[in-house]
Amino acid sequence: MTTAKRRAPDPEWVLMYRQGIPSPKIAAGAGAAASTVRYHLHLAIQVDPGLRDEHKAAAEAKLQSRCRFLMLDRGQPPPANLT
Repeated sequence: MTTAKRRAPDPEWVLMYRQGIPSPKIAAGAGAAASTVRYHLHLAIQVDPGLRDEHKAAAEAKLQSRCRFLMLDRGQPPPANLT
């Protein structure tokens, strides 16, 4: 049985990583080994060193957005650092 090889780095995985999605979640969604996804992202980071910073910023923004939503859903005003 042969397996399809992906062109590295996979642009779809790089885009998802850039949007703040962690590599284990990308691997689970793609049905790929986590080590394969990490390898692709490692190659992408070598080409674009700012990718890791974009990932961290997007992940932080998603977390703050989620916190704001949960607090508003409970009828609580979000703290000043989340507005």
